[in-house]
Amino acid sequence: MRHIKKINILLSGILLLYLFIGFYTKKYGVPIKWLYWNLFLAIIPFYLALIALLLSKIKYLKYIIVPILLLGWLLFLPNSFYLLTDLIHLDASHLVIDTSIGLYSSDLSQWVRMLYIATGILIGVFLGLYSTYIIHLIIVPEKSHRFWTGCYLTIISSLVGYGVYIGRFLRLNTWDILHPRSLFQTLIINFDKFTIKFSFIIAFIFFISYLVISFMLENSLFKASKKSS
Repeated sequence: MRHIKKINILLSGILLLYLFIGFYTKKYGVPIKWLYWNLFLAIIPFYLALIALLLSKIKYLKYIIVPILLLGWLLFLPNSFYLLTDLIHLDASHLVIDTSIGLYSSDLSQWVRMLYIATGILIGVFLGLYSTYIIHLIIVPEKSHRFWTGCYLTIISSLVGYGVYIGRFLRLNTWDILHPRSLFQTLIINFDKFTIKFSFIIAFIFFISYLVISFMLENSLFKASKKSS
């Protein structure tokens, strides 16, 4: 638990630093408004997962407040991988002058814009994956069979994949769940082969990414706990 708290503090510090740098990069034309809004939605799952982890250690709250936090986490989680689709804002035409001779733009503002957006996307995606790891620690027992871990990851990946499709193509938001009737009608009407294929691609990327992140976290935490002992 102590090592997880340290990682959380580090990630929060990186996020604050990123936001601070954003104010400085205004002069380079970085589209802060939409980027900040999408990043804000993407980091909500991280803090909901963190609060759920802390409250899960309290006997009376773990059965009342934690389930509510878990539901909120699940509803907002697709926002983290939705950031991947924001790569459409990285228009390379401003950076590439002539690929045949390897000639690229020397306009620093365009490079700063690209790098800042890409960094924001990476931060949001990582925090989404890390929040999934935290929730995994809460709801899946540490010594449980790998089958249950696989079920957990498969379900979450599938929901994230479909959630990204809903957000990007149907232009629906997390809070549209407050209007369940119109929401389900929209989902049913717009469900087709492309829905399945696109959702599967995002789900697959999430699945593989989580395996990599969880492996790195488990090994780093194991080594840290071994040193402290």
